[in-house]
Amino acid sequence: MKKLIFLLSLLLVPYAAADGVFFHHYYEDVYEPSQKAIIFFDNGNEKLILQVRYEGNVSDFGWIVPLPSVPDMEKVDAEIFYELSLLTSNESLNWGGDYHGKDGVTLIKQEQVGIYNVSIVNATNASLLIQWAEKHGYVLPKGIDEAVQYYIEKKWCFALMKIDIEAYIKERIKWLNEIDNRIKNVSDAEKYLTIDLIKDISLKKSYNESIASKLGIENSYDYGKWKWLYHEYWGWKSYEELKTWMYFDVKYSIENEIEEKGYNEVMQKYEKHGIYAIDKHDLIDRICYRIYEDIKEGKLYSESIASSINYFSIYDYHYLVEKYNGRRNEIEENVMEIVKSKIGVEEIKYMMHRGDIQPIEFIFKSNETVYPLRITSLNGKATEVLLYVFSDKESHPKNYEFSVEYSNWVAPEDVMNYTTLSRIIHKKFYLTKLRAVIKPEKMDEDIEFSNYTEMYTGTQPNRSTIYPVIAIVAILSFLIFKRFQGRHKIK
Repeated sequence: MKKLIFLLSLLLVPYAAADGVFFHHYYEDVYEPSQKAIIFFDNGNEKLILQVRYEGNVSDFGWIVPLPSVPDMEKVDAEIFYELSLLTSNESLNWGGDYHGKDGVTLIKQEQVGIYNVSIVNATNASLLIQWAEKHGYVLPKGIDEAVQYYIEKKWCFALMKIDIEAYIKERIKWLNEIDNRIKNVSDAEKYLTIDLIKDISLKKSYNESIASKLGIENSYDYGKWKWLYHEYWGWKSYEELKTWMYFDVKYSIENEIEEKGYNEVMQKYEKHGIYAIDKHDLIDRICYRIYEDIKEGKLYSESIASSINYFSIYDYHYLVEKYNGRRNEIEENVMEIVKSKIGVEEIKYMMHRGDIQPIEFIFKSNETVYPLRITSLNGKATEVLLYVFSDKESHPKNYEFSVEYSNWVAPEDVMNYTTLSRIIHKKFYLTKLRAVIKPEKMDEDIEFSNYTEMYTGTQPNRSTIYPVIAIVAILSFLIFKRFQGRHKIK
């Protein structure tokens, strides 16, 4: 049976410069800590997703990640970390050949992955690797020699990364040009994609027929961006749809009125308006439905019950009328905002402004779950480590002390409303959320994981042997008891 582990964790150290500094925000999981990662381990294959924060100039940014084998790489939507924050708010391997070049460092491959220019290298000596990195424009921290040599001796390779925004933009424009050949730059993309998307909505095209599907604008069961744009253009026609825009205003007003005048007086007031309800909640729903009917019939504000009950101003009522009929005059601004997010340039600039870096995914061979914490000690200060461990049972680090903040089963139906998580969680997992603050002098080894049972026994019990042993012990205990009981009676 395959051992399956999927964990979100804090990993590795990015460097803004040789003496780069990183800061923490403790008010929300998604902004804690400076480094986060996802690890998915399945029968010798690992998927590692990393995101970090930094200070300083982008041109000075350098990042080194040790890996046990040569990876494939992809960029990842940062939304996955936000979704997990919300979700938890309660054999020997053959690498195939000699990688080393004449200078002790071999460039295995180089790719543009999102905003990163990534070089995968192998080295025989830490000093040679650092010299090679500096020669090729990578900024690495001082004092990294020992940690790099540690991973070289383990026969690992290294991913060296630097940010290249211009290359990223060129890659995006090339992709967008395949969708609309008029697109030559970012301005063209914003202009033509907005026009194309509004046209598709006005023609009532299905999602699969629309340019929205090519851009990856989601069309979820509840109101994803495509459905939301469609309803904003054509209107929120059903009662349940329009109710969402008035329900809480009515509820707030009814509860205040009941508190001020008393339940019976309020109920009598609405009976005069022909609204009969069995309780407060029924009354709120019936008032909302009457307002919906008035809007559907095209009544003016003065003719509507909204005017009589005095919970809505004429401006509030007109807002609901616009929601029902559609707000086509304002749709361009909303479409443009979503188009910009899918182009990705504005989003990347915003992330960079606040110090966040686009996540990157590595997929590689490994004979165990890899969490190289040792290199994090180079940060030179205590690091807050946040782990989300998805496994078949509760999991804990063997060699570090962590507090447990969340421990429960998570099934696919639990994440169906999460855009990114729903794509990767296809079976039931046990989720353990762990947190620790670790000082650099304590980071003398990588984190090893064990399940809950292993923590107390050291090994996983074998049920095929333990059950017979229990049975034998029980029978012997019974026979000894009976013999003792017989002797007692003779006396």
